[in-house]
Order: sequence, then structure tokens, then C-alpha cells
Amino acid sequence: LHADTIMQENQTGVENKHFKMDQFYEALTDPKTWLFALFSALDNVPNSLTNQRSIIVSSFGFSNLQTTLLGCVDGVIEIVTIFTGVNLAARFTNGRAYVGAVYFIPNLMGVLLINFLPWSNKVGLLFGQWLTGVGTTGFVLSLSWVSSVTAGHTKRITTNAIMLIAYCIGNASAPFMWQAKYTPRCAAASRLSCVA
Repeated sequence: LHADTIMQENQTGVENKHFKMDQFYEALTDPKTWLFALFSALDNVPNSLTNQRSIIVSSFGFSNLQTTLLGCVDGVIEIVTIFTGVNLAARFTNGRAYVGAVYFIPNLMGVLLINFLPWSNKVGLLFGQWLTGVGTTGFVLSLSWVSSVTAGHTKRITTNAIMLIAYCIGNASAPFMWQAKYTPRCAAASRLSCVA
């Protein structure tokens, strides 16, 4: 098969699958690349919160069975919000950024509830925890957005690689937020290994 294929979706020309150094350097010097990377890193710091949901929900006083059942709600929320977010973004011209921004509002509300509700308000804390899963939609939309606004095969894969490296940095740095001074907000520090 020939390496160059006609780009049928937007018919803008021919895509060349060969690595081109000029596009690689262009990706490194494009501010848009680093804005996407910054977004990717910052957006994924809260994954430490979502990755440890069962420990956090259990610390609200729920039994193991209740914690497991309540964990199903997290998955349903993420499936529904990603599905609706992607469909809304597809309906509106250039709607990815706007839809993603709107889906971050419940995420921020959830963070505020978890940080400022009294520790005795277990139901409110649980709903705050559930709201933090809505922001996943923004990251999913950004993955398609970066591909649609970056021209050139090499530049596109370089930008995607930088964005995914930033994603890993955000996830790797998140556990350092769990410090003993944040107890009891540190999700039952006796059960979760907080950084001293």
C-alpha cells in the first residue's frame, strides 16, 4: 500500500506517514502544544481522588458492601456525562471547548463540597465525590480537539505524545497531595498512606 492516503474526511490533501523533523520542531515551538499539555497535567491531578474512591467513600462511614454498590454510581456518571458531552460537542460548531468548560462546573462544585462540608455530612460528601467524575468529559473532548487543530502527521503525533506525557505527570504528582496535615480530609489517614 502507498504510504500517502487521501484524507477523505475533510479532503484537505495528502497525509504523509513519514516522520518529518521540521514538523517535530514546529510542535515543540507551538504554544498550543504546551497549553494542551498544561491542561492535561492539571486536569489529571484530581485522578488521585478518583482512583481512591472506594477508600474515600468507605471513610464516610459506609460498609464494604455499601461502598462497593455506591462505586457503581461513579461509573454510571462518567459513562452518561461522556456520552452526553461528546454528543453535545458534535451538535455545536466548535463546541468542544464550551462543552468541556460547562462539564467542569459540577467538577469544581464537587471539589468545594468535599473540602468545605462538615465531615459529619456523609451524604453531601458522597455527592461531592460523585460530582468530581463529571470533569472526565473535558479531558475526553480535549483528546479529539488536539487532533483536529493540529495539521501534519508528525506534528500531530508529537503533540499527542507531549499531551500524554503531561497526563502521566499529572497522575504521578497527585499522590503527593495526600499529606497528614489534611486529616480527616485525607480520606481516613489511618487507612490511606498519606505523605508525612
